[in-house]
Amino acid sequence: MSRIFFEDTYIAVIPSYQETEKHKHSMLHVFVGNESLRMDGVTPGKLIILEQNVVHQRPEGDISFFLFVDPTSNFADVLRNDYLKGNNVFSSDDPVSSFEPDKAGIRAFISLKFGESCFLRRENIDSRISSLLGNIDNYMYLDSKVICS
Repeated sequence: MSRIFFEDTYIAVIPSYQETEKHKHSMLHVFVGNESLRMDGVTPGKLIILEQNVVHQRPEGDISFFLFVDPTSNFADVLRNDYLKGNNVFSSDDPVSSFEPDKAGIRAFISLKFGESCFLRRENIDSRISSLLGNIDNYMYLDSKVICS
């Protein structure tokens, strides 16, 4: 069974599955491999970063973990500015430091590779959005319903 860790700016997944259908979603992806990962149309690499809404499948190879990154976060800004640089995909076969694939190990990897700012929500966010995100984090809307007329 896959293990999932929810954080403020990302969701970390240690996958137990070996393949997926082609799909896309509104989160950025960071794949970290124990070996060079292979993905259609992407140069193999131990680190693969995908922009949001890019059609993809799970990379082939031994994945240590992958991240879903909030596209409105500082973490997404770091990925876009320092790695993607206007492209949809970044890959690197540079050695990836070895960390335990657990919550603390993944956090240490992110801190070392991408910096501490990745754990912060966007600083210039509208106070109404900030309040809404705080309420979501505190499960305030679990019993709420949306009524369409």
